[in-house]
Formats: sequence, C-alpha cells, structure tokens
Amino acid sequence: MHVLLDARVILAAKTGDRTYWLGLLEALPRVAPEHRFTVALDGEPPHGLLHAADNLAIEVVERPRGRLWTLFALPRLARRLGCDLIHLQYTAPPKLPCPFVSTVHDCSFVRYPHTFRRFDRWWLSTLVPWTARRAGAVVGVSETTRNDLLELYRLPPDRVFAAPNGIGPEYQPAAEHLVEAVRALYELPAEYLLSVGVLQPRKNLPGLFAAYAEARTRYGVQIPLVVVGKRGWLLDEIDRAVEDLQLQKFVRFTGYVPDDEVPALYTGATLSLYPSFYEGFGLPPLESMACGTPAVVSTTPALVEVTGDAAPHLPPTDTAAWAEAIARLLGDPAERARLAEHGRLRAAEFTWERSARVHLEAYQRALDTAP
Repeated sequence: MHVLLDARVILAAKTGDRTYWLGLLEALPRVAPEHRFTVALDGEPPHGLLHAADNLAIEVVERPRGRLWTLFALPRLARRLGCDLIHLQYTAPPKLPCPFVSTVHDCSFVRYPHTFRRFDRWWLSTLVPWTARRAGAVVGVSETTRNDLLELYRLPPDRVFAAPNGIGPEYQPAAEHLVEAVRALYELPAEYLLSVGVLQPRKNLPGLFAAYAEARTRYGVQIPLVVVGKRGWLLDEIDRAVEDLQLQKFVRFTGYVPDDEVPALYTGATLSLYPSFYEGFGLPPLESMACGTPAVVSTTPALVEVTGDAAPHLPPTDTAAWAEAIARLLGDPAERARLAEHGRLRAAEFTWERSARVHLEAYQRALDTAP
C-alpha cells in the first residue's frame, strides 16, 4: 500500500503530537518495508529530523497553511500521488480521494472543555466526531483514549485501535558530563524537581505549585521546581499562582528546550511530577522513567495505564498528598532507587515498533472495508 501521512506538526516545537509522528515515521518504514510512505509537510524539514528510508518520501506543499492546508492541499496531493490511504489526526476534509485513518491523541476537548479556547473547543467538538465516524479506522494512543472514543462517539469497536506511544532510544540515563552541561546552561543545582509539558490548564500546574509550596512550608523542602515546556494557552491562572504563593524565586520556567537537552534534564532531576487532570497518554512520565528518574503522577486513567506500578498515583486535587509524597520521596533514596529501576523496566515495554504494527492493522482495516 502507499500511505500519505499528514505529519505537519513535526515542524512545530516539541509536543506530544510531534513526538508521536517522529517515532511512527521512524518505525513504519522499517517494520513494513513492502509498503510506501509519503510524509506531507508544509515546509522543508531540518536536516536529519526524519530518518532516511528507501520506502519513505517527503512531499512539501507550502500553501495554504493551517486548517486550509488540510481542506484543500491535502486532497490535491493525495490525488496527484495516487495514494491508497491517508493517515491524519483529529480532523479530515469533507472529500478525500481514498480511505483515511484518523489518530485522536486525547478527548480533552470533551472531558475538560473549559481548558480550551472557545474556537478550538468548537472546532474539535464539531469535527472530530464527524471525522471519526467517516474514518476507515481510528487510532487512539492508549486504551484510555480508545475507551473514550467508544463511549463518546459510539464507534464500532472493531474500527477503533489502541496503539500506545513508544519511547525513542535517546531516552536513557544521560552521561554525567551532559547532565552537568544542562545544569550549567539552565543554572540548576545538583537536585531539582521537574515538570515537563506544554503549559496549559489541564496540566494542573497551579495545583502542583500549591503542593510544592506546602512541601516547602510544612516539610522544609528546599530544592527548586523546574518547569520545562513552551507556553500554551489560558495561562493567567498559572502565572497568578506563582505570584500568589510567592514562589518566584523557587519555580523556574525554562520555556521550550531543544530535544537533545531533554534526556539530560530528566536524568539530572531528583523527581518528576505530573498532576494532570487529564491525559490521552502521558509521554513525559514515561520519558522520565526511561532516563532513570522516578515519576509521581495523578490518578487520571491514562497515566495509571502508562506507568503501572512503577510510579505513585495521587488524586490531582489532593494538595496535601502531593506535598507529603514529594517530601517523603526526597528523604528516601532507597525508594527512589526502587522506583527508578521499576520505571526503566516499564518504559522499555513501550516501543515505536509495537505502535507501528498496530497502525498497520488499522491501515489494513480501513482498506479492507472501503466502499
């Protein structure tokens, strides 16, 4: 088969969606050498961003950009290439020249609509279910997301696939000189707490700041909290929480961090903290575990699914429990070592090869049932 993949998000700053496409595009050509894959982009990719493969091609269509790209340029490109199948995410245009598969990373726009800007909420809530019902197959990146899709949109179970994300080989304990280099670059001490992800409401950063403040005042925690990730949307509450709790000197925002620095930041951290209200998968905790740093996560189902028994699970709104867990783990090196070992083993179970094979099943399902 010849598959056209709308992976334009890989040209954006690091996000979970970008990581998904990069991992999948590295694995698919290797797992399925008998098939052809064409990556559709709206700009030239940086050299080395995509792994070269004989059965992987890149097509750059520079205009129109944004949502209009999907509406007009994608169908034209598919017709010109004579593709058998299109793989896109979330939303599809009304008319495509061949069957398509849609990936839905999460249903947060339904579960937590107040965490979205009004237009984005309307766009996703209207077009994602319409797209999912027309798709030859729908891929969720976890069993949690698959269950959400089945519950919310009443899709046939045999048309919805769970393809958990993988962890790339770059996520492993970094060499000490690399850890020291990023510490120097970001002026970090030998110990720090870490939170990674795009800054947005459902990540529950105000809740994390409240727990961190209580860990400082009640338990005497001294090490800083480092927040890594680009600024997203609806950030007033996040900014206000830092000021209200008087944490300006103790919470450090790095902004976007280049990919090659992230494993060292994970490795150098003492603990990683993820109190999200909702996730479709939860790559940062898994990346942290792969780098040998224990994670503490919320009880949102996807994070429990992904981390298993390799991380403590706490209700996202239980400030006291988070403060206590932070202080207890900082004071218990043996327990951190146990969690780190369990975490590395757990993370090793998630590979892009495994994810690619499930995607191939979804592709074949879409082709087999096409009218």
